[in-house]
Amino acid sequence: FQAEDGIRDYKVTGVQTCALPIYNITAFEYDFLSTTKKKIIFHPKSRGSGKEWPIENYISLLSLLDAEKYQVLICGTEQEGKRMEKELAQLPAHALNLVGKLSLTEYLSLISQCDGLLAAGTGPLHLAASIGVNALGLFPPTRPIHPGRWEIGRAHV
Repeated sequence: FQAEDGIRDYKVTGVQTCALPIYNITAFEYDFLSTTKKKIIFHPKSRGSGKEWPIENYISLLSLLDAEKYQVLICGTEQEGKRMEKELAQLPAHALNLVGKLSLTEYLSLISQCDGLLAAGTGPLHLAASIGVNALGLFPPTRPIHPGRWEIGRAHV
């Protein structure tokens, strides 16, 4: 790993990526993925492991991306999809809902074939960065755990 100007640039040298077949998608979804447009994955949820940017913000960002140039793939687990049902039902034509449809192997293959991934601090973000895919992590400006909870002499119940 290398660090430049205080920003972590995760690149693992010598990692080879390859396109594996993705079985759990429809013919329409396959055709959607087969274009030459830039493909960006949005992974909005983190299974509760961290603070998340609201799904409405992802949808707003999605509406700003030119449909002639970009395709956005919304990914996540089946359980996460249940928490986003309303928003996922209203996606524009240049977005594809793949939430809960891919195995981990298929998801990693998809990530390797995309131009970028936007996510909270979750596994897919780190996987994308480790194989050289542009990855943008959204982290809130708050500390999730304050070290004061381990303060010496502090009474614990």
